[in-house]
Amino acid sequence: MIRISWCDKEKKRVYNGDWKNKTNKTKNELKNWINHQNMIRHKEYYWLEIKEDNNVKNYIENKDVEDKIERDYVEVLSSFRV
Repeated sequence: MIRISWCDKEKKRVYNGDWKNKTNKTKNELKNWINHQNMIRHKEYYWLEIKEDNNVKNYIENKDVEDKIERDYVEVLSSFRV
């Protein structure tokens, strides 16, 4: 399963989309949408999460430095979920 999650950097809130079946087509469509949103919506940050064996984790494919900084921000923010 795969879903989009995002945080609002100003409100410091994390949101989650609905789970979808993970296929290469779904993954690629969601990645393209996320990349576009991250370019035009600077007050929010979007990423993919996957669920395997009832464990939810960030889907990471690209490990460049700027992405790591954003992921670290999201991971810290996500740890404060209520």
